[in-house]
Amino acid sequence: TRHQLRTPLALMLLYIDLLTAATRDSRSQEWLKNLRHTTEEMHTSLNYLTEVDAAPDQRFGSYDLHQLFEQCNQAMQPWLQEKQLRLGYDGPSLELWGDRWEIKQVLQNLLSNAIAFSPIGGRITCEWQSFQTEVLIRIRDEGPGLSPEDLRLWGTPFYSRRPGGTGLGLAIAKQIVLKHKGSLWAENLSERGAQFCIVLPRTA
Repeated sequence: TRHQLRTPLALMLLYIDLLTAATRDSRSQEWLKNLRHTTEEMHTSLNYLTEVDAAPDQRFGSYDLHQLFEQCNQAMQPWLQEKQLRLGYDGPSLELWGDRWEIKQVLQNLLSNAIAFSPIGGRITCEWQSFQTEVLIRIRDEGPGLSPEDLRLWGTPFYSRRPGGTGLGLAIAKQIVLKHKGSLWAENLSERGAQFCIVLPRTA
């Protein structure tokens, strides 16, 4: 299965490179750059998901949180641009210990929700604070906020207010954070919007 999927992905990368070489328009070049990045991410995810012999703790390592947000920002650009949203990630370069791929899935899930519920032209803010043994990450949007039912049921499989949503994204994010011996919760902001908070240990 891995080989059957890797071959078309390799062909996609080849065609993207051929199109990039033949394209002079700067906007098209940017789209192709994003398409290549997404295809490379698919390749990385495929390798991760097919490493069946690797124990979970063998996938743990050091990663930089600021760099991870930069990668998420790049991956989310088509959706951010579609709604004219600004994504700000404010925080220092910070080394954490964990499964980089899984934590990236958590951040992308939370950012995807923030994008879905943000108004056109709004702002999504990501901040983090480092403490002695852990880090607190906040992801805020300017959307309608969370209803009492949302606050009670978010993270429950198949509960979702997003059109076409399965409710699995937040449930998976919650499990990943718990696997990393952290915590994840949601709250409404006093002005407007919602905020998701993640606490992760800094080291093993």
